[in-house]
Amino acid sequence: MPAEWSGELEVGKIAGMPQVQEHAILHVPSRTLIVADLFFNFGENASPWTRFVARRLMRLPEGRGMSPVFRSMIKNREVFPRSLRDIFAWDFDRIIVAHGEVIETGGKSEVAGGAGPSGDRFVAAL
Repeated sequence: MPAEWSGELEVGKIAGMPQVQEHAILHVPSRTLIVADLFFNFGENASPWTRFVARRLMRLPEGRGMSPVFRSMIKNREVFPRSLRDIFAWDFDRIIVAHGEVIETGGKSEVAGGAGPSGDRFVAAL
């Protein structure tokens, strides 16, 4: 990462998934976490078809969470949770997801299931 970005961005590799090169990015000044496939958030504003696919085919009853396909790529179940805990240690509130709606506030507690700053409930659900 360029030195000019120091204090602006943090990048965390999601480890334990040798076939996937997934990273999370924190924009420090705005306390915004940016994720690609780690977490989906299809809310009520999603089309009926998208909600159907998320809830029925992707098995995300509330339209948000980690997809079963992503979970199936986790090969090292010791390393993967550690990388998530490192990311949950960051100070973020807002989450931009690649799939679905932005979580404008309360993102950390939303993703962690209200389990506090370490994300243990999210990790335990794996």
